[in-house]
Amino acid sequence: MAKLSAHGDELYRIKTVQYEQSYRSDGYVLRNYGNGWKVRGTIKDGMTPAEGANRARQRTNEKRQKFPAYARFVDLASQYGLKNRSLAMTAIEVMPDDPDGVWSTLDDWYEVRGCFSFDDINELCVAYHAALDEQKG
Repeated sequence: MAKLSAHGDELYRIKTVQYEQSYRSDGYVLRNYGNGWKVRGTIKDGMTPAEGANRARQRTNEKRQKFPAYARFVDLASQYGLKNRSLAMTAIEVMPDDPDGVWSTLDDWYEVRGCFSFDDINELCVAYHAALDEQKG
């Protein structure tokens, strides 16, 4: 398992629903799915770490502008810890039309009991549907 501090300063961090990715000043790119940081790769040859991080920032900003409903969904989901939101997203993907079932399932899991209110789950389900609709059309 990699340590963030062992790879210099953070230049940019991408937050998605499933993971967070950190671009580091030593050229490494680290990713965390909720179970610790692991080396994902390095910045391409011929690019400085700052150029690689800026390029990632630009791609992320373009995607957020092109898909605002997806950006809202990511922003809502990223309020919760990686492990919690990973479990929540799994439940939402299985039961996107049943926020009560999602909430009940999550409340049954000891690790996430009490982390989400029904309103949180309902809002995530609505945002998930909006993001799916946006991707289709």
